[in-house]
Order: sequence, then C-alpha cells, then structure tokens
Amino acid sequence: MQIMNDRLPKMAKTLCALMLFAAADGLTAAPPAWPSPVRDMKPWAYNWWMGSAVDEAGLEFQCKELAEKGFGGFHVIPIYGAKGYEAKWKAYLSPEWMEAFAMAKRIGERHGLGVDLTMGSGWCFGGPWLKKEEGCWKLTPDKDGRLVPQLTGQQVKRAGLGGQGPMMNPFSPGAMDSFLKKFEVFDKPGAALPEHFYHDSYEYFGACWSPELPAAFKARRGYDLMAKWDVFCGKGDQEEIARVKCDYRETLDDLLVEEVFPKWVDWCHARGVKTRNEAHGSPANVLDFYALADIPETEMFGKGDRDVLISKFASSAAHVTRKSYVAAESCTWIAEHFTETLAEVKTFVDRLFLSGVNRVFYHGCCYSPVEAPWPGWCFYASLEMNPRNPIWRDVGTLNAYVTRCQSIFQSCEPDNDLLVYWPLRDYWWDPDGLEKRMSVHKREWFYGQPIGPLAKKLYDEGYAFDYVSDRMLQNAAALGLKDRYVALAVPPCRHMPEKTKAAVAALGLPDASKARREPFAAAGLMFTRMRHPRTHERNGVRLLGVTTVYFLANQSGSAVKGHFRPSCYNHRTSFDGAMPPFLMDPLTGRIRQLDFASDGTVELSLENGHSCFLWCEQGMRTRDGGGVKSPPRTWLDLGEVIGNESVRVTVNGKYLGTLIMPPYRIEVPEKLLKGPKAEDNDIVLDVCERAANRIRDLDRKGVKWKYFTDINVVDINYKKFDASQWPVQQHGVKGPIRLVREVR
Repeated sequence: MQIMNDRLPKMAKTLCALMLFAAADGLTAAPPAWPSPVRDMKPWAYNWWMGSAVDEAGLEFQCKELAEKGFGGFHVIPIYGAKGYEAKWKAYLSPEWMEAFAMAKRIGERHGLGVDLTMGSGWCFGGPWLKKEEGCWKLTPDKDGRLVPQLTGQQVKRAGLGGQGPMMNPFSPGAMDSFLKKFEVFDKPGAALPEHFYHDSYEYFGACWSPELPAAFKARRGYDLMAKWDVFCGKGDQEEIARVKCDYRETLDDLLVEEVFPKWVDWCHARGVKTRNEAHGSPANVLDFYALADIPETEMFGKGDRDVLISKFASSAAHVTRKSYVAAESCTWIAEHFTETLAEVKTFVDRLFLSGVNRVFYHGCCYSPVEAPWPGWCFYASLEMNPRNPIWRDVGTLNAYVTRCQSIFQSCEPDNDLLVYWPLRDYWWDPDGLEKRMSVHKREWFYGQPIGPLAKKLYDEGYAFDYVSDRMLQNAAALGLKDRYVALAVPPCRHMPEKTKAAVAALGLPDASKARREPFAAAGLMFTRMRHPRTHERNGVRLLGVTTVYFLANQSGSAVKGHFRPSCYNHRTSFDGAMPPFLMDPLTGRIRQLDFASDGTVELSLENGHSCFLWCEQGMRTRDGGGVKSPPRTWLDLGEVIGNESVRVTVNGKYLGTLIMPPYRIEVPEKLLKGPKAEDNDIVLDVCERAANRIRDLDRKGVKWKYFTDINVVDINYKKFDASQWPVQQHGVKGPIRLVREVR
C-alpha cells in the first residue's frame, strides 16, 4: 500500500483552531436534539403494482397505513398481474395507467407521502416499443472459435401488461433514445411526474456488445478492434489479448457511463425529475455509474450478501461527487415470506447505515385491493412489509428508529479521511472472458483483487475512507478532493492510466499521519464517522464549530463494554471541564451525557444488535451537564421472548412502549410501581406473533392464496413456495420477568 498525503484543507484548519480556541475560552453548546423529520428522513417502500390493477379505495387504504406507520413515501413498480383480476389490469403508460399514477400521486400527497417510479414495467429498461435490434447483444463463438455478435433475446423481467418486450441494449445511445421516446407521455398537460425515476438492478445478463461499439472503440482507443479480431477472440500472445480485452471493456464502460445513461439523466432533469440508480451488476466502473444519478442506490440481499465494504461503493460515489443522498434496496429476502422479525430488519438496516446509506427503501410493499382475502397480493420475494403482515402492527417503532437515524445522517456530512484508489484497469487486463460484471452477490472482482484486502485491513483497523475512480481522480480539482481528504491509499497496481498518475502526483507526498484511527473496531464495534456544523454563542457572538458524530453498531454476537477515546479528542491535553460526548439512542430516542475518565476515555456499553450515536462537542461542559449522577432507574426485564418478536408493554394500566429486540428491557417510572417485585404489579405483555403458522395452515388446507402470473410465489431458494411442512412455531414470553434496579 502506498499512502499519498494531502494538506488539511484551510477551512478545516480554521475550524480546528476555532474549536480549540473556543474550548479554552469557555464556549458552551446546547445538548443535541433529534432533527424534526421530513419525509425524506423517513423510510420509503417499494410498491409493486400487480397488473397495475390499482383503484382509489386500495390506494387510499395503502397510503393511510403507510403514513400512520411513519413512512415517507413509496416507489411504484408496475409488474405482472394477479389471476382473476385481468379485467382490471392497466396497460403500462396507457391513458388509463397514467390516470391511475396521477391518482396515486394525489392520494399520496394528501397523506404526506412522496412517490417515485421505476422507468419501465418490471426491470431492466426495455419494452415492446423497442425494435428487436435495439435489444441486448452478446458475442458467441462459432465452430472455429471466432466470436460472432448475436441478439440475446432477453426480455424485460417481471413485466406487466404493456411492458413486455426486449430489454434495451445498455451500450447503445440509439436504443436509449428509442426507449425514452415512449416516456414523452409524461410531457402531456396534466401528467403527474414522480420525484425520482429509477433504474433497477443491472440485469442485462450476457449483454456485452453493441453495433455502435467498433466505431466507439476506434475513436476512443485509437485503433481498429476489427483489425485485431483474431487477438480479441483469444489467438496469439496472452498479454496482447489481455490488452485488447481491457480496451474493449473500457469501451463498454465509456459507452454506458459517458454516452448512454447520461441521456437518461438529462432527459429526467429536463422535466424536473431526479434519478435513482442501482449500478452494481454492470461491467462498467460502478463508482462512475453510481455517480451519474442524483441518488446512487446499493442493495443488500438475503443472509449472506450484507457486505459493508461492497455497499460503500454507492456511498463513496455520492461522497466524492458531493451528493446528499445514498439509497438502498433494503431487506430483500431477509427471510421466508411472513417469517421476518422487526429485530432482523433493524440489524440488517444498520449494516446499510454503516456503509453510508441515508435513505432506506424497504423491499417491500405489494399493493393489494381492499377486497382481496388474506394475505392479499404478494410479491415473489420477501420482505413482506405490508399491512397484511402481523409485524405491521409494530412497524412504527422500527420506522421511528430508522427516521431518527436518517435525520442525523442527512443533517451531517461524511467525515472520511482516506481515498482508496480502485485500479479497475488491472481487473480488466485479463485475457479470459468478455465483459466483467461487478455484482453484490459474487465479489471476486473485489476480494480477488488487491483493493479488497486493503479496504478490509483499513476498515478493521478503524480508518474511515471512500473509494475513488480514475475519472474522479482526474477530476479532483473540480470535485475539491484536496479540501476534503488528507491521504490517498493506492493498492498494488500495474496498469494505472497516465492521466491518473498525474492526478495522484498532484495530491502530494506519501504521509498517512493525518489519517485518524478510531478505537471502536478493536473492541468489535462497527462505526461510521460524520461531522455536523454547529453554531455556538459566546458573549452574544455566534461562532461556527464542527461536531464529530459517530454511528456505532454492535453486530459481534455478544455485548461490548469498554472505555474508548474517539479520535476527535486526541488534540486535548486536559479534560478538566471539557464537554464529554452525548450518547443518543435512536431506538428509544433518549439522549444522555457521558463522563470523561481521567485519561480522556468514555465508557460505552452496547448490547448485541444495538446501535447508538456518539455526539462529540468540542466546547466546555454545560453548567448542568456531565458529572451529575443519573437518578436510580428501574427496569422491567422480560427475559427471553421466543422468536425475537415484538412486545407491547403495559404496567399498572400505563402503556410504556414497544420492544422489538433483545434484551427485552424497558424503564418503568418509580411512581408507577405498586411494589418492588414484578408480581406486585399488573403487567400486560402483548406479543405480536408472526404469520408463519397461518401460512402453514393455508398450504396444508390447499387454500389458493398464490394466484399470480409470471413467477408467482417462490421460496428463498427460488423454488415453489410450500409452507405445509414447516414446523409449528412457538410464540410468547418465556421470561423470567423481573424488575431490576440500576444505579448509574
């Protein structure tokens, strides 16, 4: 690893000086508070429209439920239909469909909800209005081993009425023009527009060619690919084959990132609509592809694809190019249908937050008509985040947590010291294969290259960083990278472009001394670091300072307790009178001030699965804050709750709150208690059971609740869904239930 140092930005030096001066001069600051939430701070949900058979009553019910449970909006995805409702299906982009979307917008806005829209029916881009030749192209070997261009024949996935057709060639500017032409229906007077148009998962499988590619290759690479076709087909020197293949892969990248998808972004912006884009899965530089959109969007999937270092590609694209939001398709296939818990959703979402995400989109909520019998209409892939799922009863508690978290993330700026260069050309310099896709599921492109082990080492050792691409480094001046990062880490690299070498040289000499190392990772805590501009007052004068804010999450498998000294306090030589950090619990909303130990550390205790914010002011201790012992507290501890389900707690007639995860413990006001023991009090515990047993019963009785076209309903392994052989699940509070008195 080579570290290229950059000088601290002038503004940061000024702020540091101001903070030190302020602390020495007795400057104080008010305790932090949770920002007042707006709808972008709340979680949103994917909203599948089966056959687009929506009506006013169903949309009214859905929007009312979403608003009441603390959602900020929903993202419409028109897909295949439900059997028996064919008469209500609406052809995508037809006048009837446009009226339905306008109705959804009106009803959503009446309930304070925003509305986004996938551009297309199903995914990816494509449709029946495209010519066959504007579909995806592949290269296949003939009998002599020479590669021959052919159409893949791939159709739009999960499309509904009016959307079935060839998937668009992602490397063809002309195909994008044809695709966008159909959407001029949104230019008609009175047409409702979404807040964002969306490009879903990059699943143009096998697409690796375009009729326009040879001309683009010659213009960009400076020689004729067709003259090197034998080499490209694998004949000759391996190094020459690798070089030609690399140039080919870079041309695919150029077409997608610089020619084709900018047309989409420009088209949307011309109509006042912003864009969200899932770039992962593409063979292009995903950092640059993410960065094209107003909101880069990542995803985590199932049990095994929850890699923070992979999802950091989306947040890095946003951070480096100064975009405010990073979104995530969240909780896809978190568990089988109707077996999910709010506890699992919470820990899943925390990994997204740790990767830099600040806009959660649950995957998701299937529209269902009011009259449909339980469980209503179901999308083939869980999470079943909808009003028919029993966990919906308590989802407001989870959403309040997500909203508090996102209110802090969105009011702060990322505070990452390092840039980590991604030497993608080294990965492209390979004589084998054709296009090289960068997936969130198969990650050899990352961990099989030097960048993966380097990024993991930096992360595990407590450094905060963003990835950076060749284009970004070459545009460093316009992006202001020298003002925001202190060093550049370069993995072992053989094929760095000359323009990138010049950009790296301009960033300075090797010196990693200014990169801060946080102590949390060594204890098993995961973190992300931010900064928050704060206004303070001294003698009636308003001064600007910077607060360091940490999001900490414990996913180690056991409780973590220890003393920590965050790097933001390393400049201090004395902690006498200094303001200790505030601990903000986004699950309960409580905020309390910690105390410094004599060595400048603070004690933190975090249960497994839990998280918190550490709000580190740089002023002096407030008159009434810190150093004051908290009064004794009494907790009601429920012990074990079978299946980690949610529990509403009422003590002596007063509702105290809803617990969604272990440890199931809630504070009880002393004056509310009738006696010191649990049995002295009237305790009501209302457990929200999951629907697994009911689904099992439906399948055992042969009830026809899976009546959808296309893929219908499948299990987590994409096999036919059948719950009839599931074991009966147990529910309830196992205990022991006790009152615990704690003194802090």
